[in-house]
Amino acid sequence: MEALLRQLALHCLTSDNLALLEEQRDKLKPLSLGKLMVLLQTEVKTHSCVFIIIDALDGYSDGVQKEFIAKIPSLTSVKILVTSRPILSIEHNLAADSKLEITAKDSDINAYLETQLSSPHADMLRRLLSKPSSQISKKDIINRVAMKAQGMFLLARLHTDSLCAKSTLRSLRQTLDKLPDSFKDTYDNALARIDRQSEEQRKLAYQVFS
Repeated sequence: MEALLRQLALHCLTSDNLALLEEQRDKLKPLSLGKLMVLLQTEVKTHSCVFIIIDALDGYSDGVQKEFIAKIPSLTSVKILVTSRPILSIEHNLAADSKLEITAKDSDINAYLETQLSSPHADMLRRLLSKPSSQISKKDIINRVAMKAQGMFLLARLHTDSLCAKSTLRSLRQTLDKLPDSFKDTYDNALARIDRQSEEQRKLAYQVFS
């Protein structure tokens, strides 16, 4: 929600709300979702038409999902587009005027993974696979990652990045055997990899995230 307010700030966020956001930022204390929704509704009223896109709602924790879905009805005169995997709790609680199901074909994910594994980014991974003791083929990796990705390119990319970061066959096998099924666990693994990097690289990564 704070990100939505900051996007509105690029145009005409009211001075009072802008000051409040800057004050909370300086205190390193984010506003609650309830307060952010009130501020957002205030700003929405200053525009003739507002479109909001919420991408990957299923990637948030269950608590955040429920709180956000509960707050959506308070936003009036707003067109909202939400993307998510077909999660029963989200479909049940989020009333939608229309729904469009979009699913990547297995062949699309496989082609994407083939490209990723042929890129310079995967040089170390290819060297590991070429060792006589490997017993892991590129096809094995594509099949395993595609199965875990469940038709989602982002999950396929995160899993591929995790595998490409391995420097030994042992760690590669362990990672391949324990690829997470959920976005949360996958993101946690990605953050753990960042925390193992040098201080300068960590700072750069977190600057990108923020």
